[in-house]
Amino acid sequence: MADDGAAAGVDPSPSSPPIHPAAPDNPPIDAASFTHTPYYCEENVYLLCKELIRAGLADPAGNDLYAVFISNEEKKIPLWYQKASRTNDGFVLWDYHVICIQVKAKLD
Repeated sequence: MADDGAAAGVDPSPSSPPIHPAAPDNPPIDAASFTHTPYYCEENVYLLCKELIRAGLADPAGNDLYAVFISNEEKKIPLWYQKASRTNDGFVLWDYHVICIQVKAKLD
């Protein structure tokens, strides 16, 4: 037998609002619109995080955003398709690199 609330068209299970609902009045982010600081990946990640928050695509406090510093003992991080490269494949070796990771909350 169905729950009376469900029969009446009411969802009986509690639901929580999304952590950061989609912002319908904000267009998708275009990478060309970002401020880019050549050779300063940590600053670029900071600016990306600020833009994701401003655009409503991240938690307002930035709790779902992580700046991850990548390095190793040899201080050689290989990357391809880099504008700073002097090779056709865009290969460079940086001593470190920084990326942004956004972790979305799991939905039950």
